[in-house]
Amino acid sequence: MPVNFFTSGCQSTLNDKLFGLCDNPPPANTPAYTCVTNSNKWIAKVINSDAFTVLFVAIDKCLNLRKPNGHIDSSCDAMMVYDNKIVFVELKECDDNKNAWIKKADAQLRNTIEHFKQNHSLTDYSTKKAYIANNKHPNFRSTQMMRMEKFKDETGVQLRIENRIVLS
Repeated sequence: MPVNFFTSGCQSTLNDKLFGLCDNPPPANTPAYTCVTNSNKWIAKVINSDAFTVLFVAIDKCLNLRKPNGHIDSSCDAMMVYDNKIVFVELKECDDNKNAWIKKADAQLRNTIEHFKQNHSLTDYSTKKAYIANNKHPNFRSTQMMRMEKFKDETGVQLRIENRIVLS
C-alpha cells in the first residue's frame, strides 16, 4: 500500500539552532513533535548550529504504515530531512537497563526504513542516519557497536544510540 512520507498533515519546518523532539508517554495517541522552549519535555536534543531548515515528519500515529495484511505496522516516531540528508528517530523514555528498548527501537526503525524504501528513494540523500534516543540513557552506547554495524550493512543507514542529534 503506497505511503507518502511527505504528506502535509504530518510535517512541520523549523530552523532553530537548538530544539527538542518529544513524544507523549503511552497511552497517548498523538504523534511526536518538536519543541523549542520546554527542554524538560525533550527526549532527544537536536543541535542545529548552522540553522538548516529542517522538515520534521511525524510518522508513528500519523502516517499509519501498514503490513500486507492491512494491520498497522510498528514504526519509528519521526524523521527529519535537511540539506539533502535524512534522519530517522525513535524516541524512548524508559529506565530499563536490559536493552529490550534498544531491540524494539531497532525493529521500529527497520520497519520504517523498509516502508520508506518502498515509497521513496534513499539514494537521493547524501547522508542517511537513524537514532534511538532515550532521555533516561542519553549517552552513546559503545556496547552496541556490532548492532550498529549490522544495521548499517542491512539498511544502508547509519545507526546511533544516543539522545543528542547534531545536524551538520
